[in-house]
Amino acid sequence: MNTPSGVVTEGIAETAPFMLFPLDEKVRIELKEFCQNPNEEDSLEILIKQIEVKRKFSRFKIHLANLANINGWSENKLFDYAMNFGFFPKANLQSDISFILNPKFRIIHYTYNYGIELITKKFGFPPKLDDFKYILSNPVLSWDLD
Repeated sequence: MNTPSGVVTEGIAETAPFMLFPLDEKVRIELKEFCQNPNEEDSLEILIKQIEVKRKFSRFKIHLANLANINGWSENKLFDYAMNFGFFPKANLQSDISFILNPKFRIIHYTYNYGIELITKKFGFPPKLDDFKYILSNPVLSWDLD
């Protein structure tokens, strides 16, 4: 998990669903396969917008991880700071912060988020099929994508 190839692997994993299906189809499949009551969920358009926001929110999680891991911010300080933005559900934010502060898992925010950023910076989002085939079939490390 904590290796240069781990960043690329997680970037591939995070990018793959967008390679396989257009965004609206991906959301339809998730609703059908993973939701107990799909008719009670938000509309397809809202769910797609939420995915776009979540991609941007991942950068904020990196910011929180940096504040925790580099600046030594406490759980309460991180929580209060993030809540000042006014749009994070408390339960989700608390879970994210607990994850960030857990020594066993705190690196995951970096590997997932930097992995997808490296791939999309190099190849766009979603990557073209030939580019995606290349990263799947060749030994690619994080510095190869920078």
